[in-house]
Amino acid sequence: MTQAQRYSDMIALHPNGLDNLYRAAFYLLSSNEVLTKVALKHISDEGIDFDAIKEDCANFEREESQLLSIAHNLFNSTAFCTMSPSDIANMRLPVFLCVQDAMRVAAGFVKIQIQEESFGAKTFVLDDSPQKQIMQSYKMIDVMKANLSE
Repeated sequence: MTQAQRYSDMIALHPNGLDNLYRAAFYLLSSNEVLTKVALKHISDEGIDFDAIKEDCANFEREESQLLSIAHNLFNSTAFCTMSPSDIANMRLPVFLCVQDAMRVAAGFVKIQIQEESFGAKTFVLDDSPQKQIMQSYKMIDVMKANLSE
């Protein structure tokens, strides 16, 4: 099963609409098969029960625990995160990139789109048009500032 399929399964459990924080958390939780299996039990139309997931994940490998900690903190900024920037920088590259993408999703810089391939598998497309629009706005502001200072 692909990450996109696992992500879709999570969305189906929370039909009340998703904001960027839910999407970022689901993106990270779906990135690991073992973590997904546990998380699916604790997602409902009322939300994500991170405490219950953590309880069930007490004996998980380091990577699963790290992903869970980051997902919880992205979802709820007051949740303690066991990961420092240095820890994140030293993650395996595929995991680091997944965390980076989840941060961009939480910030609203990218939107997650799911596409179905011809053979039925679901895949992700990260639409970065919001990020491009924001960057264009910053460039316009910089030009205006430069013009004002002349």
